[in-house]
Amino acid sequence: MNNLRLTEFMESTSNFETILATISDHKNQLITGVSGSATTLLLAALHEKLNHPQLIVVDSLYHMQELAADLENLLPETEIYQFPVEEVLAAEVATSSPNYRLQRVLALNALQNHDPAIVIASTAGLRHKLIKPTEFKKAALHLKPGMELDLE
Repeated sequence: MNNLRLTEFMESTSNFETILATISDHKNQLITGVSGSATTLLLAALHEKLNHPQLIVVDSLYHMQELAADLENLLPETEIYQFPVEEVLAAEVATSSPNYRLQRVLALNALQNHDPAIVIASTAGLRHKLIKPTEFKKAALHLKPGMELDLE
């Protein structure tokens, strides 16, 4: 019996090679008309073919979390990153979650290192002010077991 992976089915569709060629050239690609499980399959298939990070923008925090959960069923969760930002600026200022900050730092680190990862952000994440990539890289601490760090 032929064991066809779901991503292989997606790769056999007519537009997959066109989308892959555009993304491989590091160009932006707007994909519309795909929803639900087809979106998850398309992104997983692209991820398997690409060796650089993908930034996926969705309309809301809820859809970001939903897409990440779906992708974790097909790909290792260590390759899926979320960039959560509250959709209302007042909520972001008042309730900036330490967990959200950690998720954003992990996502930025994956992008900075050019890891083959999928970073999912909501449209609110596009307006979130960030430091320059060079400053982000300089601020990183590289710790090893047994290493002492002077906190002053």
